[in-house]
Amino acid sequence: MREDYDNLEQAGVPLLVMVPALLDNAKGYWDRNNIPVVGLSDPEREVMTKYGQEFLLPKLGWMPAMVALDMHHKVSYVHYGANQRDIATSEEVMRVMRELRSYM
Repeated sequence: MREDYDNLEQAGVPLLVMVPALLDNAKGYWDRNNIPVVGLSDPEREVMTKYGQEFLLPKLGWMPAMVALDMHHKVSYVHYGANQRDIATSEEVMRVMRELRSYM
């Protein structure tokens, strides 16, 4: 998704990435890697858990999750990855956002 960030931004798709790291660690990683997406430091995993993101030790940690909220901040779409590479594509994110906007 990082590669398509400009396209998503131009399409008006707001992105937020949650990371299970302390703020200073997350900020350092974001700065060193020039990551353009807004990050939410969630070291206690409260938000990640509330949105149903899973931690699976045999699969090396937190599974990817993509959650789309509608204009009323209700969960309208969820993609839970089965493994670290199972992430929603940028095309899928843009399709979901177009559908959500069509219901406004």
